[in-house]
Amino acid sequence: MNRTDLADTIAIENGLSRSEAKRWIDAVTNAIAMGLEKESQVSLRGFGIFKMRWRQEKRTRHPRTGEPLTLAPRRAIVFTASKKLTSGGPDIAESCHDSCEAANGESDFGEPASTTMHQV
Repeated sequence: MNRTDLADTIAIENGLSRSEAKRWIDAVTNAIAMGLEKESQVSLRGFGIFKMRWRQEKRTRHPRTGEPLTLAPRRAIVFTASKKLTSGGPDIAESCHDSCEAANGESDFGEPASTTMHQV
């Protein structure tokens, strides 16, 4: 699922336009990024935890030439999924299915609802 697919799903489930859904996605991702900058961790109960970690300097080789390289230390964002999300319990799949069925079998974009659902 990419950003456009996510925006389509949010738009269908909440009666929004695709552009409004994209603005909400931008707002959420910006809030997560700002939270990571300020506190280095963002917890979303039932979804997971985003953490900012530092990666140490790393020595490696160029894949084509075999030339030794040194990667500089850097920040990395790590996501740890919640147990609810990783178990793929029926409540996650049912909520998606119910919201897609609420569209009377067809999405706002003229596609059958079954093609707009994503696999969990």
